[in-house]
Amino acid sequence: MVTPLPRRRPWKLARETVTLDQLSGGRLILGIGLGSDRSGEYGDFGETTDARVRGEVLDEGLDVLTQLWSGEEFSYEGQHFQLSRVQFLPTPIQQPRIPIWIAGNWPHKKPFRRAARFDGVFPQKSGRDLTPEDFRELLGYIHTHRTGTTPFDAVAFGLTSGIDKAQDAAHVASFAQAGATWWLESFDPLQTFEQIRQRIHQGPPRI
Repeated sequence: MVTPLPRRRPWKLARETVTLDQLSGGRLILGIGLGSDRSGEYGDFGETTDARVRGEVLDEGLDVLTQLWSGEEFSYEGQHFQLSRVQFLPTPIQQPRIPIWIAGNWPHKKPFRRAARFDGVFPQKSGRDLTPEDFRELLGYIHTHRTGTTPFDAVAFGLTSGIDKAQDAAHVASFAQAGATWWLESFDPLQTFEQIRQRIHQGPPRI
């Protein structure tokens, strides 16, 4: 769902995402986040574990990525990336860019100010699931920082039974009413493969 951009080279990600956008006929949505070092994915490989520095790399990486997608020649002079007269072609099918959804842990504000610059948000909350009330609060915060008028997506996720259709529909509807535009069905890590397969066959919750 989310690519931790500070672990990636923006130009490599630009090539990969344009390829996927072309192959999918312009259906790619790119989730971007800071990533974490819980499993050593930064520290074990000599990368910085400082969240502030990774945030700087993330913001610069987004600048570089979106300019590469433009197809125009540009130079870039940042603290972490320096580029001189580079140009990437072909461009994505989707214009003005591939949609970007930004991940963040609420109530930390910086990721949600970052999300306000782009096309959607994938919010989480450390220690517990987000509630519809959380969604209203965080989306209200984002919209106070948005300057564009383009559509903005918000992804809610959680577990539904797949059996009690009315209860499932009411649960998902509560997030839709709070501003969520997508529902991502989660799976319990203790579930067996057969249980997961059965839940998939039961289909998504319908509002």
